[in-house]
Amino acid sequence: MMQLGSTAFALWIDALSFLISSVSFFLLPPLSDEHAENDEPQDHGGAWNRLRSDWIEAKQFLTENWLFTSLFIATAASQVFGQAADSQEVIFAEKALHLGRFGYGMMCVAAGLGFLLGSLVLSVFAKRLSTKFLLACGSILGGIGYFIYALAQGFWQAVIGLVMMGVFVTAENVGFTTYMQHAIPVEKMGRIHNLLDPPQQGLTLILMIVASAVTEKYGVRTLMISMTCITMIAGVSNTILALIPRNQNAFETSM
Repeated sequence: MMQLGSTAFALWIDALSFLISSVSFFLLPPLSDEHAENDEPQDHGGAWNRLRSDWIEAKQFLTENWLFTSLFIATAASQVFGQAADSQEVIFAEKALHLGRFGYGMMCVAAGLGFLLGSLVLSVFAKRLSTKFLLACGSILGGIGYFIYALAQGFWQAVIGLVMMGVFVTAENVGFTTYMQHAIPVEKMGRIHNLLDPPQQGLTLILMIVASAVTEKYGVRTLMISMTCITMIAGVSNTILALIPRNQNAFETSM
């Protein structure tokens, strides 16, 4: 779209897709009366006391379930450092790979193709792949794909790394999400997300600012290699946690 039209046109189309996605939530069917009654907020001394109680309950769960907490920290680290690197992707394409708008657009297509291929493979082999396998292989191989991209000296090397990253990051995300759905009781899931999501989003914002400063001082190649090394370390941590024998009972559930 940037090649055929303009950058502004591509951004407007992107914004429109988010708007359509948001509006589509209004088309979701309403909750049943039973769920509505269970989800109805109750006042126990004010919103702050309820929020504090939820945080305490979520913190207790995280303390008692060290495997989930460790996997979440490693997965979140991989995501936030990856997003910080992604924020400099345009500069990387221009300064390190010497690509124009069309080349950058094709890189985005390559990453999207990787995610699409990963989704198709998982849909075909869903019943044959265990949660442990998806998390272990997806974490380490997705990190390797990102590292290939960071070291790329040309367009096709970057494409190979991005496609590989897309395929295996999809597997990692599905594996962790499946594990999380079985590890967290349904009644506590909202509380735990309320405790974990805000720090993760705040850290993502901070790291994007840091990434800009590092790029300005040391160069975009140094930033990309540094960030992808951290994501690889997080991926290796996930793989080790998934393969430790004493943790096998937690991954008995297959897709």
